[in-house]
Amino acid sequence: MRSSECDGIILAAGMASRMGGEKLLYDIDGEPLVRHAVRNALDACARVIVVVGHGSDVVGEAIGDLDRFRLIIAHNSRYRSGMLGSIQTGMQHVSSRWFFVVPGDMPEVVPRIYAAVSGAIGESEESEGPAEAGESSVRAVVPYYRGTRGHPVLIHMGLIAEVLAEPPDGGPMRALIERHPVRRIEPEEPAITLDVDTEEDYRAYLERFNRGDLSSG
Repeated sequence: MRSSECDGIILAAGMASRMGGEKLLYDIDGEPLVRHAVRNALDACARVIVVVGHGSDVVGEAIGDLDRFRLIIAHNSRYRSGMLGSIQTGMQHVSSRWFFVVPGDMPEVVPRIYAAVSGAIGESEESEGPAEAGESSVRAVVPYYRGTRGHPVLIHMGLIAEVLAEPPDGGPMRALIERHPVRRIEPEEPAITLDVDTEEDYRAYLERFNRGDLSSG
């Protein structure tokens, strides 16, 4: 399956409590961090749903001009409740059979990574309903790099109703996904675990970026 057949949900609603400011607006090569993440998703996916909450006006302004036909900005008014509520907000706009979920602070999740994850799904796994006898019942694909879980996670639309039935402050999405068969893949892509959560992460990221070790920009 091609990533261009899938919607992508970018999570950009958090409080950035571990950084001294709105981390999604931190500068990378003259542009906000979140803009890199969203542009990568637009280059890979059919449509991109960006879930905003904290700092929604400035985050929306940073990305709103990227693609008015394929970019949806969805506001999660319950963003203080945690990430699950943001995923639920994004899910309400999904129209594809499979969709990606990725945090907005991961600017190095580039199109080839989306392609590697979606490529793990075969034709027999693309149906909307329950798997038939003898078919695979995989309902999510999760990438790992050297034992560490990463993103983007690819989820079948058949899980949406179940997830939306959960309270927005419920457990982590990982626990909900793992009620179902999950395919684990291990692409040789360290970027799937590279997020910018702290000031230290940001400084380390810029050092690598300025050395030319990374692909954004």
